[in-house]
Amino acid sequence: MLFRRRLPATATAAASVLALAACAAGPQEPQPPLERPAKQVSAEELASCNASDLADAVGKRLVRGEAGPAAVSVDALPDPHRIVMPGMAVTMDFRPDRLTVTTNRDGIITKLTCG
Repeated sequence: MLFRRRLPATATAAASVLALAACAAGPQEPQPPLERPAKQVSAEELASCNASDLADAVGKRLVRGEAGPAAVSVDALPDPHRIVMPGMAVTMDFRPDRLTVTTNRDGIITKLTCG
């Protein structure tokens, strides 16, 4: 009989301790998503989509119009191409003749692939 009376009191005390522990941490600041390091690609890998000359573009900024030495102009991309930015929905169709340019949210090219 004594055991039955202690069980609810013990369970209530444990729940209270857990609830207080959860509140003690306080709100946490949201962390930015982790970005993958830029993957270097070879000219041979980009040959099937006519982008061999862009093998050194990973790490450079993608810009419209005139591009300096640290940038790549959208106009310089071979057709067909697509630009994929973070959070953007893309189709999963594979087209070996299409260049896919993946950028981070700052417009820096992080990956180049044919397909």
